Amino acid sequence: MTRKRIYLSILILGFCVLWGYLFFYKNYSNAGIFKNVTEPDGYTLNLIKDKETVELYIKPEWIPFNDVTEKKYGIELTSKNNTNIILDTVLIRESDINFNFETTYNMNYNKGCFMYNIIFNEDGSSTSNASHNDYYLYNKLNCRRIRSTLHCKCSCNNTIK
Repeated sequence: MTRKRIYLSILILGFCVLWGYLFFYKNYSNAGIFKNVTEPDGYTLNLIKDKETVELYIKPEWIPFNDVTEKKYGIELTSKNNTNIILDTVLIRESDINFNFETTYNMNYNKGCFMYNIIFNEDGSSTSNASHNDYYLYNKLNCRRIRSTLHCKCSCNNTIK
């Protein structure tokens, strides 16, 4: 009889730990807050500024000129408005150099801002008017400089649920 109680107690404790983790992840982790903000679930989202310019510097040694395989880096290039822009991979194809970037966010539960290249509309839909004309590549002091335009810098505020 005591073994059954021990197993039941372990099962209930495990369920409580799992429920607590899922609750924390959904409401307080960066990924959970970002999902709640962009869906929106309990947050209001306001466009603060359209077309925020971000400059990224790419070192020449990061470009694999003599290699056709994709190079993975994971180097944080800049951080602005709670948004981290990371150089993920670089690939050379024929006469093109492809840079792939990832973003991570430092979200705050109560309020904050972040940059995103999609505009969120009030009806829950989203639009993107990104163009290849939004990106410029040029040399500066032995670095390749990419001037990128992100289409929206948004502010999010947690509303009472």
